[in-house]
Amino acid sequence: MLHLFRRPKPADSITLSMIDAIASMEVESDPGILNRSANAIDVILDDARGERERLQREITDQQERLRQTNVVIASFEAAARGLEVGADPDFDEPASPAIPVSRKRGRRPELVAAE
Repeated sequence: MLHLFRRPKPADSITLSMIDAIASMEVESDPGILNRSANAIDVILDDARGERERLQREITDQQERLRQTNVVIASFEAAARGLEVGADPDFDEPASPAIPVSRKRGRRPELVAAE
């Protein structure tokens, strides 16, 4: 713990001064290299974004095809079960209305006369 409060050795101060000198150095930049690098990065980003959009569209299309296929499978599985079991003996034909409705009610007179 006491070593935290000791003064740095001369070698440490030399190392720190070298780091400060390196950090303060300015690097000459070549605008041509920077422009080419920026252009290359832009091209790569544009290609990657285009590929992402294409893949998203393709995934959406494939998901819709999968949904439609699942609907077809579910429908035909139900039909296949019906064929395997045969006709349901408990199934009655749809019942006729409980209250008989006159067929002539509400017809226009010219249509009734045409019959």
